[in-house]
Amino acid sequence: MRQYAGQNLAVIDNLEVGKMDTATLEAVQIFLANLKQSFIRERAAVVAERQKLRQGNEKKFDEMEKKYTNERVRQFVEKSLEDQRVVPWRGHLYQNYLPIYFEASDLRPANLLDFRANFFVPTKHFLGRYYDTMYF
Repeated sequence: MRQYAGQNLAVIDNLEVGKMDTATLEAVQIFLANLKQSFIRERAAVVAERQKLRQGNEKKFDEMEKKYTNERVRQFVEKSLEDQRVVPWRGHLYQNYLPIYFEASDLRPANLLDFRANFFVPTKHFLGRYYDTMYF
């Protein structure tokens, strides 16, 4: 059983041609609804925390954001201008949006020597271990 954002999808093995049935479809719909609510709660918590930090320091916060934010670089690393947000690769579908926030483990290395990873991921896989990008 796999877990995504604290949500379990027990019927993941049934998501194949010939195995799919009404019960599986209903379980997937419930899972996606719960996942959506989980992401909404997480985003609301982050927004509330940011507002709390900003409260009373709006001018300084805006100055720092203007000084240290490069919109073009942000668009590049988040791939926010990409037309295809989901791409097929190795028989799987991968998110092509916000790749900077992926971990190397999200890319499922093919073997011990597979160290291919997005340039911006914080860790890279090599010889069965994950290394911080700072050193690899």
